[in-house]
Formats: sequence, structure tokens, C-alpha cells
Amino acid sequence: MIAKRFIRQAFSAFLVFFAYLSVASADVKPSFVDAQIFTSALEQALVQGVQSTSQVLNRLGPDVQQALRDAQEKTDFRYYNFSARSQIEMLYQRAEAGGAGQGELFLARLKDNLALNSAALAEDPRLKFLDAVPRRSGPIVFAEIATLTGDAVAKELSPAIEEALTVLSEHTSARGLGHVRGVLLRNLNLDNRGGKDSIRKFDDLVRQSASRRGVIAAAFIAHTPPPKLQIAVQRVIEDFARSSGAFAVDPAVAKVMAGLSNELTASEQRLVQTDGAFLEAHDAKQSIRPSVDGASDAKAALALSKAIESPPGASSGGGGGLPFPQPSPRGGSELAQKHQRYVEQSFERRSSVGNAPPLPGWVQGSRPPPVPRAYRVAIMSPRAARGIAVGAEMRSEVFRRPLKAYWISDKTNQRFGRLVISFAPCKDNWVKFFWEMLNRCNGDPIVATSKRLHADSFMAANQLLWGSFGTEAQFVEGDITVLMSMNPWVLPEGLEALVNQEQNSIRKYERLVASYNATVTSAKNSLSHKSIQGTQFDSLNSAEFKKLEAKLNGLRKEIDIAKSAVETAQEAEKQYAATHGEIPRSIVFHPAIHGRELAWSAARIDFWFNDTKRLFEEAESIALDKDVTTKMRSALDTAKEGAGTWQFFEQDGVIELEQKGLAQTLIVHTSSTRASNEDGRFAVSLFRVDETAGASEDQAEHLLRGEKEIRIPLAWLQRTHPDFWRLSDFSTSLMFLRYLKSEQIQLLSFSPDDFDPQRPTPEWIYGNKVEPVVKP
Repeated sequence: MIAKRFIRQAFSAFLVFFAYLSVASADVKPSFVDAQIFTSALEQALVQGVQSTSQVLNRLGPDVQQALRDAQEKTDFRYYNFSARSQIEMLYQRAEAGGAGQGELFLARLKDNLALNSAALAEDPRLKFLDAVPRRSGPIVFAEIATLTGDAVAKELSPAIEEALTVLSEHTSARGLGHVRGVLLRNLNLDNRGGKDSIRKFDDLVRQSASRRGVIAAAFIAHTPPPKLQIAVQRVIEDFARSSGAFAVDPAVAKVMAGLSNELTASEQRLVQTDGAFLEAHDAKQSIRPSVDGASDAKAALALSKAIESPPGASSGGGGGLPFPQPSPRGGSELAQKHQRYVEQSFERRSSVGNAPPLPGWVQGSRPPPVPRAYRVAIMSPRAARGIAVGAEMRSEVFRRPLKAYWISDKTNQRFGRLVISFAPCKDNWVKFFWEMLNRCNGDPIVATSKRLHADSFMAANQLLWGSFGTEAQFVEGDITVLMSMNPWVLPEGLEALVNQEQNSIRKYERLVASYNATVTSAKNSLSHKSIQGTQFDSLNSAEFKKLEAKLNGLRKEIDIAKSAVETAQEAEKQYAATHGEIPRSIVFHPAIHGRELAWSAARIDFWFNDTKRLFEEAESIALDKDVTTKMRSALDTAKEGAGTWQFFEQDGVIELEQKGLAQTLIVHTSSTRASNEDGRFAVSLFRVDETAGASEDQAEHLLRGEKEIRIPLAWLQRTHPDFWRLSDFSTSLMFLRYLKSEQIQLLSFSPDDFDPQRPTPEWIYGNKVEPVVKP
């Protein structure tokens, strides 16, 4: 017996392995469910429920079969056709109108039929009252549909009948959806008075709408805040995910989703408040008008309106959702080109077609060799040390096979959310084989959740991993990806013209000086051949001397003019600086974060070394511990002393499950330590730059001791400063998503990317003031 079981298990393992090989190379892209997609999915689930229920009802006999045919032939879309529940309810009402007690007899016969295959339904206490109904023989008399008025259809039913209709429809709908009214009314505010008024209003929507999709969309639009429509839609989606099979959420996962705390901790609440103040202050400086709370509701309402207008049965997308959209912020393509140009000018090119863009004419010296793309090499190069880089090694120590992954937004604060992943109950080790033989691996999955993450950071990580970008910007495992960088090859338009003028004047001056020196050298060599030993220079051919003298005088005059042009250009630059104040520096961002809050945070982070006083004052408002804040600032200032350039780089990530009580938590830590106070998601490389004219960047001194000492204050900032917190969440999200991608697990989000295309991307920064701007 054991041998046979062993053979079956081995054969099953082979089939699973073969199936894995067949799909291992396929990309499983993430998808999300928004209001429009959701209404389409619900419509399809309701149709399946009605079809399944029709098959069950047809088994009850000719009388019910005829009643169903009458309804199909004599009506278009009406209340009874909306769902399995309303289908059963209509037959119940027609039976009651045909004679007293006929309705309960119909429900009793339906229960008896279903109980043949379901012991749970047979013993369901909510249906026990039907056992007392006399099972009279003969056909049930159903009243004609035409005789049923709107008042009759809207007649209030007893609580027992209401519950029986719900239970029966859940069983008859099989894999479809039996009803939606309860979930919709639980999460939508259709009538301020609630209760029966809400039920009546929903039933009116069903009778007035031309399609199931129209009913669902109209119910959403009829919602009266609070909460906001966007939040209400999300709550309905998640409620259905937990309580029905429409989105195939495992019951164990649904239980964890329902139990997630939506309350922010005290420190998180302070971070949120500070974060909001940050955004408001910087948006005000840039005259940015980001979408207000009502904007997301407007998006949802627009999508729902389209759902109403679309033809019944039309699908909004396949696979239960749509891919994450590609953001199109203002100036997106131009900004993407700037990022691509910078990467090609600085790093080894991936493309073998064409050449790297030339450096600007004002750049002095020969072009340095490109920095290698290999992550470990690039993060230690002083010529790459201009911003923030990601692409560190990721590995998993979960030792369980992931099954499903979901992104769930906080109900109370849409700016945050969590990743929920279910895993196989048995670990992937040599013991698993024997556990499977004994059928010990068939229990509920292990369900783990991440910490609370910024939604903006999580969606940006999705874009980086799955977005369509140019060859040089595409995320490649093992390579450096420039998230943000100062761009030394771009100057403000007015200043660039002056610098070009200065460099052209300098080059002309240098050419003239070289020509003068070459002329003198050539004359000396020529005269030395013609002269005899002891002959004086002034006794040589006077004609040749005069010709040489005239040429040198002409060159001196040209040199003086060129020198004057250089001084004029340099004076013009001084005047420009005096007029404009601090000269802004060009910055570029990866297209995945264009238009996002993360772009502004990244710009401020890269330049915070210039204003650590303000940085730690901002962090203190979260930490609320002045002594620790002072200690951390002192440690950071000491560690970075002497650094002239630096690069923030993502640290390697190890993904594990951490047991906290009965809950499992997904964590990411570095390979060197699990302690968050020692290592954050980002470290920094520090370099002392040689300011001597003509010195090569490659000669910069690597400050290894400073890099080691700065880790703790840097990790502290990633827990207490909004900008660093958001960037840290981006890395954590990216590690999780790379893990899911490597395991071929699709991410399903019940809250779409609420991307605001009106938020611009900074292109310049005033380094001393740590102030990113769109235009100087």
C-alpha cells in the first residue's frame, strides 16, 4: 500500500515539475481590479450564478420549467434576472401570488433537491422552518408575470424568507455569484436613513437599470459619503474577495485580510502628518495642484459611468484585472530621454546600435571610460556617485512555495497598504517529500503580510520592474539602475550659453598661445641650422627677422583679444550668478518615478548632506527624542566629514518569514544583520574629491571608515524621516516584487494605482537649500 502511494506521489511530483518547466519562462505580470473591471467581473459572476441556478430549478419539474420559460419569453432584463437570488425570489413571489403557501412549498422543494448533495444545507438552521412546510403533491401554481405590479415585486419579505433566499441562492449559483445586495448595502450608503430604505433604493435601481453591470455601477454612483466613493468601492471589492469565489481568494487569505489592522501606530501617524506637511509646503512652492480627495472619486465615477454605457456582457479585460498602467506625467517622454541620455553618457551601453551621445562642447578634457553596469562595481565608482541607485542582490530564505499574492490598501488611509502572500503549508526541504506521501501537506496555506508600505512607493516599484522603458533604463538583474542622479552634463539654458562662450574663448586662446610657442620654436630651429657657431641672432637676415617679428606681433594681438574674450565671458558668468543667486543643478529620474511623490523625496535625500540641521529637525518631529537625534546627527556629520561626493545605494535583501505570535510577517533584511537599527535598506558610498585642476574623478579617495560609521544614523533616518521612509519602502517593495517575479507568482491588487498625472517631476535642485524645482 505504501509502495503504491509512493509511486503515485513520485508520478504526481514529476507532473508538477514538468508543468513548472513549461511555464517557467512565461512572464506573469501583475494586475489590478478597479471599479470598471470589478463591475464587469461581478456581472460575469452573476450571469454564471443565474445560469447555474436555472439548471437547478429545471430539475424541480415541469411547473418550474414552464415558469422559467415564461419569464425568458415575456421579459427582457428585469429584477428576477439580476441574480440567482432575485431569480429564486421572483419564482417565490409568483408562487405566493398563485396561492397561499405555494411560495414556501417552492422553497421547500428547492431545499430538498439541494440537500441530496449537501449535508451542510440539509442541516442549515436558517432553513429549518422549511421542514415544517407540508410537502403537497401536484404542480405549483405560478402567477403570470404580467399580473405582478411594481408594488408586488417590492413587497417586503419576512426576515426568515429573506435569509432562506440568500442561503439557497448561494448553493444554486455553484461557482458563480448568488447575490450582491447584502455586500453592497454593507459598504455603500445608498440612503442616509439606512435599513429598509437602502434595500428599497437598491431594488429600485435593479428594476430601473438595463443591465446587471448598470445596476452595480449605478449603486456605486448613488453612494453618499462618508466614506469617499473610492474607499467605498475598494471596501466592496475586498468584501467580495473575502466572502465569494468571484476572485478566488483562499479562505485563509481572506481571514487574514479581514483581520488586518488599519490603525496607524503613533510613530506612523506622526510620519503621515509630517509627510502631509512636506507635500503641502513643497507643492505650494511649485504652485502644484495635486489631485484633491474628490479627484479619485471623480475617476471612480467616470469609470463607473463608462461601465453603465458599455453594452451588457462586454468584458473590460481578461484574467480578472488589467496590467498596471504606464504613467504619462507632463513632459514624460522628454524627461525619459534626459535620463536615457545621462545613463548612456555615464555607463557602459547595453545597445550595440549607434554610439553614446556626445558630451556637451563646454566639457573639458577627454571623455572618461564609461562606468561598468555591474551593480557591485558601479556603486563603488566615484564617477557613478551622483545620486541613488538600486539593483542589489535579492534572495529568499522563506523555504516555502508561494501560492498567491495580493496588494491591499488601508481602508482608513489610502496612501498606505500591505502585501499579502500565501505559501504552501509544507517547507521545501527533503522532509516535504515524506510529508506529502502521508498527505500532511494538504492543510491551510501559511499567510504572511508585509509591514505597512507607501502605496506610491509600491506602485513605483511595480513600474520599475514591469514598465516598458528604453533599453538603457530597463531593470536588469545584476545591473545598476539609476533611480535619481545629478546630471553634470546639463546647465541652465542661459548659463550654458555663457559657459559655451567661455570655453570657446578659452580654446581659441589656448590655440593661439600654442601657435605662438610653435612659431618661436620653429624659428629657433630654423635659425640654428642657418647660423654658424658664434654668430649673433641680430646679425642674421633682417628680412626673415622682420617677417617673424610681424607674425609674432600679430599672434600677440590675437592672444590679447582672446584673453579679453575669456575675461568677458567669465565676468558675464559672475553677473549671471549675482543676478540668479545659487546656480541650480540638473537632476534626472528613472521614468518609473516620474510625476510621483517619490521623485521629490529622492531629490531631497540626495542633497540632505548640505543641510543636516534641517534634516534632523524634521526627523526629531517623528522620533520625539532630542538626545538620540543629536547623537545621530553628530555621528552622521563626523562620518561624512571630508566627503565631496556620494551615492546612496540599495543594500542586498534577504526575504524571510518572521513569526510574531500567531501571525507571520514578511521581512527584508540585509545579509549582514537582521537588526533594523544597524542597517536600513540603503547605505551610502563616500568619496573625498581631489580639487586640483585636471585631477581625475577616478583618483577620488574612498572613505571606507566613514561609510561604516554612517550606517547606524542612516538606518535611523530611514525609520524617522518621511523622505527616507518612502525611499526605504520603495526598496522593500522592489525586493518583494522581484521575489514574486522570480517565483512566477502574479500579484493581484484590489486597489489600483491612484497615480496623479498632474504632479510634475523636478528637473533642477538648489543644493545648498535642498530645494528641488521644476524650473529654475
